[in-house]
Amino acid sequence: MSNLRSCGSIEAFNELVGKTVAKGSENKIVPIAGAEAVRALLRNVLFFAREPEFVRMVFDTAIDFVARVPVRRLTFTPDYRVWEMLV
Repeated sequence: MSNLRSCGSIEAFNELVGKTVAKGSENKIVPIAGAEAVRALLRNVLFFAREPEFVRMVFDTAIDFVARVPVRRLTFTPDYRVWEMLV
């Protein structure tokens, strides 16, 4: 994840954070870790800083978070069946 920590610009940040919408033909929960987990988390973080120090602080916080909290991707069918799995 050092490449994430060294990202110092908003442009590089936007490039690292990719799409991970997960609709599928079956319901499943899959653990994700490392850089993939950081990218998934950062996709949901709203911030407008352009200063490298603030961008770095956001990256560091996200990296620390995924190191402590298990991250999972929920893939789901676009109907009621996902609730059966979650309940």
